Amino acid sequence: MSQRYERLQNEIIGTTKLYQQVMGLGHIAINHIFDTRELSESLAECTPLWEYQTADIKWYLKGHEDMDIVNVAVHELSHVLLAPIQEHVPKKYEKISEWVTESLAKAIINAKEW
Repeated sequence: MSQRYERLQNEIIGTTKLYQQVMGLGHIAINHIFDTRELSESLAECTPLWEYQTADIKWYLKGHEDMDIVNVAVHELSHVLLAPIQEHVPKKYEKISEWVTESLAKAIINAKEW
């Protein structure tokens, strides 16, 4: 693995741990999966298992080395926070659910910076 990806992975893990505490999610076990081979439009995707207080976050690093780690990490952690209710949202409202997740993430980042 290149030093560039290693530094990026360490920064992602550190940022995620910080915001887990900020968001009251320190009790959630986050498993980071780093993909340096697949070129994806997505920066990351989250698979929360809220009933077990765990989540997998898969990070697509190839082509996204300059991603805004704070925005992406908080967005994915917002999926973790909202998971118990999001699973009840019908598929046809998926875009609204994603908008709520992104709006919450932005509010958390702005509140921390304030």
